[in-house]
Amino acid sequence: MKFHLIHAFTFLTCLLFITINCFSENYTPDNVVAYWRFEDGNPGSILKQPSKAYNYTPVVYDESGNGNHLSTWNNTNSQFKYVANTYKSKVPQSSQLNNTAIKNQGNTPKLFTKSSASKPTSTNIETADFSKFTIEASYKPVLNNTSRTIISRDAQISPTNQRSSFNLQVTKDNRFKVLFIDQLGNTHVAQTKANFVTSSNWYHLVATSNGSKLELFLFNDNTNPNTPNDQAKYISIASKTYSSKNSNIFVGSKTSNKRWHSGGWSIGRGLSKGKHADYALGLIDEVRISNTVLPQSQWLQSKDTAFTNTSWINPRLASPQHNQAITPQRSIVKLGNKYYGAKEIGPANPAHINTRLQLLQSNDAETWATFLTIDFLPTDSKFHDVALWAGTLPNETKPCLLVAHAIHQFTDPDNNPHTHNNLSYFTLNLIRVDNLDTKPTYHRFKTNIDAGNKNKFVGAPFFHQLSNNTLQIYYDHEVDDLSSNDQYIVMKTLNIQGKNFSTSSNRTIAVRAPIGQLSRDGMPTVTTLRKDPLNQGNDTLLLVFESINEYTFKRRINDTTHKNQIAHNNVVRGIIGYNGGKTNNDWNNNWNVDKRFIVYQPKNSDALGRPYNAYNPHVTRLGNNAGPAVVAFLTDEAYNSHDWPADFSFQFPDKRRGQLKFTYTTDDFKTWSTPSAIHHGNTRDGTSTAYFTSILRKEDGKLITTIDLFDSHRVFTFTK
Repeated sequence: MKFHLIHAFTFLTCLLFITINCFSENYTPDNVVAYWRFEDGNPGSILKQPSKAYNYTPVVYDESGNGNHLSTWNNTNSQFKYVANTYKSKVPQSSQLNNTAIKNQGNTPKLFTKSSASKPTSTNIETADFSKFTIEASYKPVLNNTSRTIISRDAQISPTNQRSSFNLQVTKDNRFKVLFIDQLGNTHVAQTKANFVTSSNWYHLVATSNGSKLELFLFNDNTNPNTPNDQAKYISIASKTYSSKNSNIFVGSKTSNKRWHSGGWSIGRGLSKGKHADYALGLIDEVRISNTVLPQSQWLQSKDTAFTNTSWINPRLASPQHNQAITPQRSIVKLGNKYYGAKEIGPANPAHINTRLQLLQSNDAETWATFLTIDFLPTDSKFHDVALWAGTLPNETKPCLLVAHAIHQFTDPDNNPHTHNNLSYFTLNLIRVDNLDTKPTYHRFKTNIDAGNKNKFVGAPFFHQLSNNTLQIYYDHEVDDLSSNDQYIVMKTLNIQGKNFSTSSNRTIAVRAPIGQLSRDGMPTVTTLRKDPLNQGNDTLLLVFESINEYTFKRRINDTTHKNQIAHNNVVRGIIGYNGGKTNNDWNNNWNVDKRFIVYQPKNSDALGRPYNAYNPHVTRLGNNAGPAVVAFLTDEAYNSHDWPADFSFQFPDKRRGQLKFTYTTDDFKTWSTPSAIHHGNTRDGTSTAYFTSILRKEDGKLITTIDLFDSHRVFTFTK
C-alpha cells in the first residue's frame, strides 16, 4: 500500500507523563454563580423585551453555565441597548474580547432574574448561600444627584419592609457604597467618602464579604484622581468589620407583587418600600457574582498568570516502581474519582499479529493499572486510534464508558507495508463498557460508525458532547474517490440505546482545505468556546487538528541544477464552528474560502530548506467557559534542529522525531502564544522518536500531558 496519510495506524509501547503546575490556584472558580458579559448583541441594537411587565424573556445569558439568565422589562423607558464602549477591549483574567456593554435608553432601566422561569441547570442564584461573596461589575455612571444602583437583590425584610437586601451603588452624594442585610436582619455598609465619584469614566468595582468583613475595592488604572497614582491594581476604598451569626444575604418570605420577588437579583435598579427605585443611568458591563471570597488573582481585572510557572525539575528515566509501561494513549477521561485511559497492546498469541485493547484505570492520572482487556479482532487486523467517553447516557441511570476505535484489516502477501500490492480496509467502531464499579463487561456494537473505501483511511476518532447532551464523534475520513488523496475531518452524531446505536446518516464536513488544494487535515480534538446558554446544543466550538503546508526545497545542498521539489510539512491549525458544528455551513459556508487558521507553524528549516513539522495536537479549555484554550503538540523542531533533516509529513509514526510543546490563546482564540517546551523528547541527536500526545486538566489545577517515546526512551518528569 502506498501511504499518503499524514499519520498512520500506530503501535505504541510506552508513554511519558508530565505534570505542569500552571496554576497557583484554580484558574476559574467553581463558585461563580452568574456571569453576565453583555456580549449577546450588536452595537446599537436594543435588548429584546417581553410583551408584558414581569414576563420573563432571557436575553442576557449567564456565561457561568448555571443558567441564571437575565430578562428585560417590557416598556420603552426600561430599555437597554448594546454599545461599543467598554472598560477594556478584553478581560485581563480570561483574555476574552470585550466588545459591548449595555446603556440605558430610558430613565427606568432594569434587568432581572426569575429562576422559576429560567430553571437554572446548576447553582440557582436565588437560593444559593451567600454567607460569603465576591461581586464584580464595571460601571460608567451618569453624574447626577440620585442614587444609582448597579446590582441589587430583592427581599421582604418584614411585611412592612420590602427593600434591597444587597445593593452596589453610587449614592446621591456620589459615594461608592455596598450594603447587605444578613439573615438576622442586621444591615452592614461599607462606603467611600462623599464626592468620591467625580467623573463619568469607567470604574471597575469588587465587593467582598467573608463573614466578618465587608469590603469594597476599585481597580486603579490611574484614571481616578481619588486613587493613588501607582501601577494598575485593586485597592480597597471602603471596609467595615461586623459580627453576625448568619451572614447569608437576607431573602425573607417568597412574596411577589408581579413586579419583583424575594431572592431575585436585578441589574440597573434597586428596591425601596416595595417599589423599583434608584436606577443606574449610564453603562454597565462584566457583572460576575460568586458565593465565596475569591482571591484577587482570580478577579476579572487581574492579569492572567496561568502560565507563569511552567518550569521543570527532576527529569529522569522511568523506574519500574512508577509502572511506566502501563500508561494510556491519546484519550484520558474522568468519571467520579477515577480516571480511565486505553492503549493498544500486542497479541495474546505471539504467533498472531492481531492486537488487543487494554483499558486502564487510575486514581491520580499518573499511576495506572489494567482495568479490562478487549480481544476480538478478526484475522490480520489491528486496533488503532482509541478514544474514550465517560458518563451516564440519556434515559439511563448508571454510568458507562464508550470506546471508539479504528480497525485496520489488511492483506500483505510479501510482508512489506510499503509495496503496492497490499489491500487495507479501515472501519471505525464502538464498544460499550459497563459495571465499572464491580466486574467490568464490554459490548461490541455490531454496526460500525463508518467504513472507508478500499485502501481509504478512517480513524483518529474524538468524542465531544454538546450542551444538550448530543454526543458527537469527529474523525479522519479519506474521500471515497480512489483517484483522490484528500482527507477531511468529518463528524457524526451518535444515538445510543442500551446495546444498540445509530449514527446520523450523513457526514458533516468540519474541516477541509479550500477547493483546488490538497486536503490532508486530521487528528481532530474539540473543545467548547461558548456553551449555549439555553442548553440547546448551539455551542461555539474550537477544533484543533493536524494539517499540511506546501513548500519547495532543493534536492541537494547548494544545488543550482535541478528544479526545486514540491513537498508538504505538518502544521497545527484550528477552525471555529458555530451552532454546535451540526452542519457543513456551521464550520464553513464557502469552501472556496479558507476559514482555518494557524495555531503553530515551525519557523526553522533544515539544510535543504525543508521546514520542520508540528503535528498530533490535543486541545483543552481552561476554566468554566472563561479561560484560554491550551494545545499540546509534537514537533521535530528541537535542539540544533538544522543539524538533521526534517521529517516528511507522511512519515510513519514510529519514525517521527519530536519534542512536546504547548501553546495557549492570548486574545480571540485565533491568536496563540509562542510555544514553550514541555519535554525535549531526547532529540538532541535527532534519533529519538515520539508520537501521540494528550492533555488533561485536573481539579487541582495541574495539566497532565502524555507522549509516546517508543522503545526504551522513557522519561518521567516532575514539576515544582
